[in-house]
Amino acid sequence: MTITVTLSTPIGKRLQTQADKIDLPLDDLVERMLIDSLPVYEANGFHATADEPVDDDFPTLEEIVAQIKATPPNPNAIQRGEKFGDMAYIQSLLDNPPTDTLTVAEWEEYWPAFEQELKELDRNKLQIESAIVTAPFIIARAIAPVNPVNFAVI
Repeated sequence: MTITVTLSTPIGKRLQTQADKIDLPLDDLVERMLIDSLPVYEANGFHATADEPVDDDFPTLEEIVAQIKATPPNPNAIQRGEKFGDMAYIQSLLDNPPTDTLTVAEWEEYWPAFEQELKELDRNKLQIESAIVTAPFIIARAIAPVNPVNFAVI
């Protein structure tokens, strides 16, 4: 296909200079530049440059869906659902209930000690978190200048 393009003299000279530098005919240089500048399309999952013929023989969405519907199920791909995680644990408790459960009286006897232990753990956690939060301020005070106007914690 022949296309005639009229360019300004400065652009024509620049193109000719570039073609001479890389030892290409001017027509080939311009063709290469156009190929590189045109958008790339994707054909059948492969990138094709603009100078390659376009394959417009793609199936439509309806044809793809019909092909999927016509495909028989693969018995090897079908798996029976199973319980896992928490559901598996609950099922195991239902199937084999524990025999060492506490009575209500025993539960009430152990509960205050258990609750006290939880409170102690929370208290320790709060002390640790408090130390983590206040440590930078303590360090900053230790290294800060005596003049409180210049003191800043970042």
